[in-house]
Amino acid sequence: MSKYDELSTPVIYRSNSPLKSLIALGTNEEDYNDYFVLAGDEPRGRTHVSLYRVNQLVDTVESQCLLETRWDASSSNLVALKDGLFASIVEESTHPGTLWLNIYNVLSKDDRDNIISEKLQTKSCIRLDNLETSLSYVNLIANRSTCCQIATVSCDKLLIHDYEKDLNQNFHLTPQDCCYWKPCGDWQPDNSGNHLIIGRGQSVQLWDIRSQDTCADFGVFPNFGQILALRYFPLRQHFVMGGFSSGKVVVWDTRSSLEPILSWTAHHHAILDLKSNWSHERLVATCGTDAIIHIWDMKELFSMSPTVSKGSARQQPSYVKCSSLEYHSDTIHALEWGISNEFTIASVGYDGNFILTTIPSFVRDKVFT
Repeated sequence: MSKYDELSTPVIYRSNSPLKSLIALGTNEEDYNDYFVLAGDEPRGRTHVSLYRVNQLVDTVESQCLLETRWDASSSNLVALKDGLFASIVEESTHPGTLWLNIYNVLSKDDRDNIISEKLQTKSCIRLDNLETSLSYVNLIANRSTCCQIATVSCDKLLIHDYEKDLNQNFHLTPQDCCYWKPCGDWQPDNSGNHLIIGRGQSVQLWDIRSQDTCADFGVFPNFGQILALRYFPLRQHFVMGGFSSGKVVVWDTRSSLEPILSWTAHHHAILDLKSNWSHERLVATCGTDAIIHIWDMKELFSMSPTVSKGSARQQPSYVKCSSLEYHSDTIHALEWGISNEFTIASVGYDGNFILTTIPSFVRDKVFT
């Protein structure tokens, strides 16, 4: 395995409170900037939310904070939706125990059609009466393709909300043992909006909205610990990867087998987030409680034959660690690749830092030759 540790100089913004959520907003405009929304907990059940505009230069980034605001509520993870919208589950301090799914619009235009941000607008609010659980055990999964759907997942319930048609569907999930962390998942990026990958406890399942049932069960992984993050690759929609509390990364090919086609120890501590690059999906970034971001080159995974699916040691595709980013001093809760600027990496952590960096050009040349 080769390794290139040289990195660009990071841009660091420091908050007075831990940061736990980060999303990249997509716009339908010819805009060469990236827009990141980040959120963190504050005392007395409040949430601090910021919006940054970021532009990638040759081997660094420049950025500007466009908006800062505070919610008088605790919040779950943020999820990015279509057309610059985002959503979160909130629990208002004045009504503890009552959960709301809120959808926000943070981007607007000036008279010259330049994207600006003057205020955070609440587009809709949906009261979640059927979850019967706390904010700590629910998660949001957003459909960022053509469908305007959001899934709210708890340990035993799945709620699908179509915010364009204002339709709701409620499903019951089979309870899972050893479910100590909040569920995780991702929407299959195939434009149909029919399939979700859901992780609860030590179990990973593919859920079919049409049949209202599990259409594939990837099994239980007691040796890997709890499943904490699940992501589809953005272009090859049959590949899905998961990050576990043991530090393991697992990749499945949903076309041909329920057995993993690849697994390795990416970290020596729990993995809290992992994402493939939007434009170059062979580049995968992972992060977690060890305060390190690793960047992996998965070139061989995408060149393998579709018939190779049993996951044996002889058949497993290889992976190459390209870089390691060690700028945080505590747990990294979330990371994002830039959408417009494809080699920008953003991350937030318990240390209160929002860190921006970019993969240097000479490292990109080594990876793509």
